[in-house]
Amino acid sequence: MTQNATSASWGFTQPDCRGAAALLFFMDDLARVVNQYLGQGQLSDEALSDS
Repeated sequence: MTQNATSASWGFTQPDCRGAAALLFFMDDLARVVNQYLGQGQLSDEALSDS
């Protein structure tokens, strides 16, 4: 990963990462990983069809 992935704190490190908030933090963290992997910053239909 690049520096951009580590510049903001990850959801699982948040003190209120419990219950429903934990699910939202997880989805946000997952989106960050996917966007970093794609290198475009956005998950597109074209990227999904390539898998």
